Amino acid sequence: MENELKKLLDRMNELTQELQEVQKQIREICMQEDILETLKRSSQFSQEENTKVSIEQSQKIESQVVQIEALNPQVFEFLDLYTMEERLDYLKHTIDWKSITEKDLDVMAVSVDIVLKENEISDKIDDLIHCVEQLAQWEINGKRR
Repeated sequence: MENELKKLLDRMNELTQELQEVQKQIREICMQEDILETLKRSSQFSQEENTKVSIEQSQKIESQVVQIEALNPQVFEFLDLYTMEERLDYLKHTIDWKSITEKDLDVMAVSVDIVLKENEISDKIDDLIHCVEQLAQWEINGKRR
């Protein structure tokens, strides 16, 4: 009887060890599934975030394109001119000032590295012409040296 009890006890220990091994494997599988689920969630989150960011970036780009398209075509002609002398001639003789907005003036000013003071639009026009005259004169004198 003692011998049978010992065998049963040994068998029970073996089964307990097997059970512990199985439990360990189950925990590992569960952890892997949790990791996979977490990765899936983060991937979905990342995709959703990327989509949101992409939409926001697209909207910003579209608004910038609309702003650029809203510029007067004369501004683009001014920007295409190569020298300050050509720009000055364009400002004095070609441009239709009635259709130019303050935003257009600011873009032209920035293109020649100046900032116009906050004034009436007519004063801004005069300031832009004066600055471009000075830059053209400097450009001409620089070429003579």
